[in-house]
Amino acid sequence: MFRSGAESPVQRHYRDAKVMEIIEGTTQIQQILLGQFAVSGARSTPSLAL
Repeated sequence: MFRSGAESPVQRHYRDAKVMEIIEGTTQIQQILLGQFAVSGARSTPSLAL
């Protein structure tokens, strides 16, 4: 049995999966911004317009 307030394995895996979604999304945004920066020839700041 789990103690009161203790995290079950399912809760832990669900939480970890959500954290990974956030990290993966951040990585994709960084890739888009770096790509825009490279294509623009580093003349201007890339926008967040997707």
